[in-house]
Amino acid sequence: EDIPIKCFQFKSAVQAESVVSKRLYLVKCEYRIAFRAFLESHEAVQRAPTSNLVDMYLLLSEARSEERKLKAESVVQGSLQQEDFQRALELERQCEWLEVEMSKSLYPFTELARLLENKRATLKSIPAKATLSDILTLIKRLKCILCRTTIQETSSGIRPLLLDLQGVPRDDDYPTPGTNDDSTNQKSEAELEESALHLVDNLQHLSTLCQNRGCFVIENRKELEIPNNIVEGCQALDKEMFVAQFLDWVVMMREQRELPPFETLSDTIRLNEIEVSVAAVTKENLKTVRSKLELMETDRLQRFMVLKDVVEDVCPREMNLVVELKSPDKHRVLE
Repeated sequence: EDIPIKCFQFKSAVQAESVVSKRLYLVKCEYRIAFRAFLESHEAVQRAPTSNLVDMYLLLSEARSEERKLKAESVVQGSLQQEDFQRALELERQCEWLEVEMSKSLYPFTELARLLENKRATLKSIPAKATLSDILTLIKRLKCILCRTTIQETSSGIRPLLLDLQGVPRDDDYPTPGTNDDSTNQKSEAELEESALHLVDNLQHLSTLCQNRGCFVIENRKELEIPNNIVEGCQALDKEMFVAQFLDWVVMMREQRELPPFETLSDTIRLNEIEVSVAAVTKENLKTVRSKLELMETDRLQRFMVLKDVVEDVCPREMNLVVELKSPDKHRVLE
C-alpha cells in the first residue's frame, strides 16, 4: 500500500532537486560574469606601476631618474644571483627534465589506457603475478595523465602519478594504495623504490597483455586490435631507468622544499622591474601613463560596484542572506 506513496514522494524529490539545480546554475551565471570582470580589472591594476611611483618620476630630474634606474637594476640582478634562488632554478630544470623522460616512458601506456576507455574494452585475462584490482586502478590513473583535457578536475600532467608513488592522496575517485594523509611522514628511500617497482611491474603486465591476443575484448566479445606503435612503445619500457629517474626526482623535490620561501624575493624583483620600466619612459609618456592608471582604477571601482549590486541582490533573494560587500585594497592579492 505504501508503494504508490513512496513513488510519489520520490518523484517529488527528484523534481525539486532538478528545480534547485537549475536555479543554482542560473544564479552562477548571474554573478560569474561580474565577478570575473572585477578580478581581471583588479589584476590589471596590480600589474601596473603605482600612481605614487609615476608621480615621483615626473618630479625627478633626469640624472636622479637614471640613478634610481641603475639602483633598481642592481637590486634585480642581485636578487636573481642569490645562491638559494639559483639552486631552486637548477633543481626545477632538472626535475622538469626527469619528468619529460619519465613521461616519454609512460606515454604509450597512457595511450593504451585511453584506447581501452574509448573502445569500452574489458579485461579477459591477466598474467599470473598480476592483480586485477591493481591493473584496473592503474588504467584509470593512466587515462587521466599526459592528455590535453582534464577529467573531474584531475591534473593532466605526470606529477599526480608521482604523488601517488610517494603516498600522497590526490582525489577520492581513484584510491591510491599506501596513501598517508600526514604529509610530514615521508616515505623512506626503500619504500619509494618499492612503490616505483610495483608500478613498473604493473606496467610490464600491461605490456604483456598488449602482446598476447584475446586479453582485451570489446562488444560482441570481439578481440581488441591494439596499434603496433602502442605495443612497441610499451615494450620499450626500461624498468631500472624509470625507477632511478623517479628516485632522483624525489631527492630533488625534497631539496626544493628545504629551501627558504621566495615570496618576498619575488615581490622585490617584480617591484624593481616595474621601476626600471617606469624610469625608461620619457616625461611626456609618463603623463599618459598617469592618466591611464586613473582610468584603470576607475574601471576597477566601477566593476566592483556592478559586482556589489549583483551579490547584494542575489544573496537575499536566493539564500536569505544579507551581505555587505566591501572593495579590497588594490594592492591585495586575491586568491
